[in-house]
Amino acid sequence: MATTYVGFFGVTDSAAPVLEAAARETGSWPQEFIDKVNGFPGSFPDGLRLVGSWGVAGGERPGVTVVEADDFAALSHVNNYYNGWLQFEWHATATGGVARDQ
Repeated sequence: MATTYVGFFGVTDSAAPVLEAAARETGSWPQEFIDKVNGFPGSFPDGLRLVGSWGVAGGERPGVTVVEADDFAALSHVNNYYNGWLQFEWHATATGGVARDQ
């Protein structure tokens, strides 16, 4: 059975000025970051499923990503995928999740 993990994320110190400058100059994020965000769920390996992800503009609160993973090691895919842009802190749920057919 997969375990449900909650990941709190924030912009890395190196990415913050890049994102802020792009937003100020163009009103949008850099295309490279937009492509990362849009390609995120399609990049998942077997055994890792996205439940949902929510971000807060302004960086005053962390964003939240919820995934189901067959093992904790699968979470390294998310960490590596966003390397240099976002950093995650993962927490397993207390119940371990529910079977997918429920």
